[in-house]
Amino acid sequence: MSKIKIAICLSGEPRYWQRSVKTIHNFITGDHDDGVCKVDIFYHFWDNITKRQSKLIDSPIIEVVNKDDLYRQFKPTIGVCESKDSLDSYIDTAWDYIQDLKSKHDVTDTVNINCKENFIQAVKTTNCPPYSQIISMCKSLIIMCDYAEQNNINYDIIIRSRSDVEFRNISFEKIKCIVRKNKLSRYIKFPSISVRTAHGLNYNPFVEYCFFVSSSNIINKKLFNNFNSRLCELMFHVKPKKNNTSLIVYRSSHNCVALLLKQHKNKKTELGAGLDGFRYKLFQMPAN
Repeated sequence: MSKIKIAICLSGEPRYWQRSVKTIHNFITGDHDDGVCKVDIFYHFWDNITKRQSKLIDSPIIEVVNKDDLYRQFKPTIGVCESKDSLDSYIDTAWDYIQDLKSKHDVTDTVNINCKENFIQAVKTTNCPPYSQIISMCKSLIIMCDYAEQNNINYDIIIRSRSDVEFRNISFEKIKCIVRKNKLSRYIKFPSISVRTAHGLNYNPFVEYCFFVSSSNIINKKLFNNFNSRLCELMFHVKPKKNNTSLIVYRSSHNCVALLLKQHKNKKTELGAGLDGFRYKLFQMPAN
C-alpha cells in the first residue's frame, strides 16, 4: 500500500491549544507503521483569545497569543497566526451586502448590525455573527489546499479540528480501512447532522463542525471559490415580521458551514454523520 497522506487543519482563536498539541503529536507518533503515514499540520489562528460572549462587552480580550510558541509547539507544515484586522476587507463585503439587503426590504431592525462600528466589534470579539470563526476555518483549509496543489499531493484523509479539541488516537488498521473503503472521496463526515426547515430553505442541514473528516477529492481550491460572497449570502438574510416589516438576522454557523461546503458545483458532495473510528473531545470555554 502506498503511503497514506493525512492533513490536519486547525483554525479559530487558539483556546486551550496545549491540549491540541499533545493529542496531535500523540496521533502522529501513535499506532501507525513507521513511514507509512505522512501527516501534515496546517493552521490559521487569530492572534488573540476573547471571552466567550454573544454581546459586546468591555475588555473582551483575555490573552494575546505568542505566535512563536504556537509554531514551536505545533511544528506545522504551514502555520499562520494573524491579527483580526485582516478581517477588515471581509467585513466591508459583509457590511455592503447587509446595506444592499436593507435597501431592498422594509427593514426595521437588525441583530448586532445596527451600525458598522458595532458590527466590526461584534465580528472581532464575539461569535454573533459567527463570521470570523468560519473565515478562519476556510483560511486554514485554503492554506492546506494551496500546499497540496503546489506539491501535487492528494490527501487521503483531511481532518478539520480546532485548538480546543482533543482527538483520540486511531489504529493504523482502522486508517487503512477508511482509505480502502474510499468513502471520503465522496463524503464530508461530521460527528452529527440533522436536516431542519427554516428561513424558506428546503435543504437546511445543521452539523457539528468543530471536527470533521474528508479528503482532497472534496476539499480543494474549487470548494472555496468566492467563498466570502457566498458566505454573506448564506449567513445574512431578511426575516419577515408582522405588519409587513422585516428584520435582518444571521443563520447559525452550524447551518452556514454545511451549506457552504455543500455548494460544490463540480462534484457530487455528500454530507454524512459518523466519523468512522475517529473520536474527539471538545473543551469549550464557559460562556461569559
